[in-house]
Amino acid sequence: MAKVNPMRASAALAAIAVVIMVAIVLDAPTVPAKASRGDAPAIVFTSDRGAGKEGGFDNIYRMNADGHGPAKKLTDIQGNNVMPAFSPDGSEIAYVHSGATGLPAIYKMNADGSGESSLISDLSFNTDPTWFPGGRRIVFSRNEDIYAAVLGSGGATKLIRLTRNAGADRQPAISPDGKKVAFVSDRDGDFDVYVMKVASEGSANRPVKLTRNTTPDFAPDWAPTGGKLAFTSGEVGAREIYVMKAVPQNAETNPSTNLTNDAADDSDPDWSPDGKQIAFTSDRTGDAEIWCMRADGTAPANLTNSPTSEDLQPDWAPPPWQPLN
Repeated sequence: MAKVNPMRASAALAAIAVVIMVAIVLDAPTVPAKASRGDAPAIVFTSDRGAGKEGGFDNIYRMNADGHGPAKKLTDIQGNNVMPAFSPDGSEIAYVHSGATGLPAIYKMNADGSGESSLISDLSFNTDPTWFPGGRRIVFSRNEDIYAAVLGSGGATKLIRLTRNAGADRQPAISPDGKKVAFVSDRDGDFDVYVMKVASEGSANRPVKLTRNTTPDFAPDWAPTGGKLAFTSGEVGAREIYVMKAVPQNAETNPSTNLTNDAADDSDPDWSPDGKQIAFTSDRTGDAEIWCMRADGTAPANLTNSPTSEDLQPDWAPPPWQPLN
């Protein structure tokens, strides 16, 4: 989950300012071994590559998860296309499109980029789509609250409001069993990671605060086992990626572990389907690129290595994997 501003949406939307990260060059990145023949996992991400020809818009690209070979541009609708999220079976990708109105809407397309269509397009601010395990519903942020949407053949057929906050609730992530939703909220004064049952917020379903940091926490992503959450913590320009058990944080019984621990700006963690790796965004080579590391934070590898573009918001394709072409 995708693959940006301190939200999981760190790419530029027409109405969202992007803060480009401080350029810090570290040691030369390691290059991961190429996947064996027949093993072709994929990652989608947001990039402004080709902006000179396309008017400066962001688009969604797909690449082999080992970083080898060219990336394929998937989106064609004019405007900014960001925040990609694969469906559970890997056949479709939900994303955010911001066009002439300037208001972001939820769209979807087939995994090869064909069949672009609107799911939720109105006068609301709709971002951060993520799929439920069954593939028939999505969860997303709508006007700074968390909603679920039931999907039909022509788009969303029903919207269900999950959170009610006078501030901002963003970046929802559904647990692998589909029973819980993690999200970020500023309801206690600064952004922290919360979790609650997938139901409307109320006296019987109060969000539980997981992180208690003095710096903002963003972009939660569930491990495939459901027992852990990766997330981004820190101020833009010096963010790190952490992992913790998916229960309230305590410095003694449940400390979070800093996986990146470097001077660069690291954000947007997304677990691989087998839980062994985490893709993320980093500017450690001087500009935003897609990187990958082992789930314990070791062996970081630069996957996109495109110095003339900003590559953000990676989202790992679930198996079975489809051919890139």
